[in-house]
Amino acid sequence: MGGCEFSYAALVEKYFGIELTKGSQKANWGLRPLSEKMEEYARNDTHYLLALAAKLEKQLIERDRLEWFQQSCERAMVSAAIDRERDMEEIWRIRGSGLIRGREAALLRALWYWRDREAQRFDRPSFHILRNDQLLEIARAAVRGEMPLFRHFSERRARDFQATIEEALGLKEEEWPETRRRRGERPTREMERAAEAMRKRRDQAAHELKIEPSFIAPRATIDAIALDRASAERLLVPWQRDLLGLSNAARRDTP
Repeated sequence: MGGCEFSYAALVEKYFGIELTKGSQKANWGLRPLSEKMEEYARNDTHYLLALAAKLEKQLIERDRLEWFQQSCERAMVSAAIDRERDMEEIWRIRGSGLIRGREAALLRALWYWRDREAQRFDRPSFHILRNDQLLEIARAAVRGEMPLFRHFSERRARDFQATIEEALGLKEEEWPETRRRRGERPTREMERAAEAMRKRRDQAAHELKIEPSFIAPRATIDAIALDRASAERLLVPWQRDLLGLSNAARRDTP
């Protein structure tokens, strides 16, 4: 089971014996005309999809796991719909934002939304405007009274950028983002035993089915269910709960 590769390139090589080159993966696809190498990369990146899907579906049917796949797809679609309705007060909290507070956080929030508008305006990835680490640096610097300059900004963008910073600096304290408090519950010995029992059931099922244990349930998910048994229905699809013996977890009390 160890060392399995599930990338598109690995699957194409496994099922068709063709090694795809990935040299153009990080190329600038906004340039025109595309090079011959980039055109070949773009064609190959979709050429084998339908044939690959047919082969994988055939294997799922042979192993009586097509329903597993369907359940997982349904969960993925529901999750995607929820993601599109993300809390607008959360999406700006990039990696590292938990370390800043108050006015710095207000600046980061404002800069994130400004960058998002700029990216949409020019149909470019947001990191082409400014990287996340730059947003954090700017928020900290602006609080110190330092106004960063970016020579590649147009006059209009530089003006909007500065206005965004000045507006955020002028916010009152009650308008600053709330500081998120870390929530956690120290597991009891009983919870630890429940988690260990689930891991053993998972590993045994994975061994019998010849699949990766984490495919049934990652360690973090098992720990979360040990803390709150009812969360199994939210965190796992039916076939995963069946393998862990949690099909009726939502109807049982937390251990």
